[in-house]
Amino acid sequence: PPPPPPPPPVFFFTQKPAYAMLWSLVGSEMCIRDRNMAILCDDSGLEIESLNNEPGVFSARYAGEDSSDQDNINKVLVNLKGKKDRKAKFVCVISFFWEKFSSFPRIFRGECHGSIIDNQSGNSGFGYDPIFYYENLAKTFANLSEHEKNKVSHRSMAMKELFFNLNF
Repeated sequence: PPPPPPPPPVFFFTQKPAYAMLWSLVGSEMCIRDRNMAILCDDSGLEIESLNNEPGVFSARYAGEDSSDQDNINKVLVNLKGKKDRKAKFVCVISFFWEKFSSFPRIFRGECHGSIIDNQSGNSGFGYDPIFYYENLAKTFANLSEHEKNKVSHRSMAMKELFFNLNF
């Protein structure tokens, strides 16, 4: 029999467009003219352990190129049917370049761990927030206040890492 097909490629957030976009901006005419400019790009998504970290880098278009947040949520919930492991995390990767800081772009990563629930809860936020349950506050991200979310989110963690490394 023929050998089995190779596994599908695995993509990581540092291989995503935010990093590629940063590199293209670093070499752009604007940056060549003004090397005092800082450039920041970010990308984020949801990784669910029992789904081999899907939707991952495809979070925004998990259910298809023109999918809505609800379409994406529905696909996650269908794919999790019958699975006991609901561990998930939001991941944010920030690419940052500023010649005064480093001669090459730096990557900063933030994660927020939680789990996926079956019944949507809350009206705030966007994307997967209504099904992402954050145990430390016993709420979904869609039920967090803006202040609460800004303290614990993956983006907040990545920005804290960036600010810590800037040493201002």
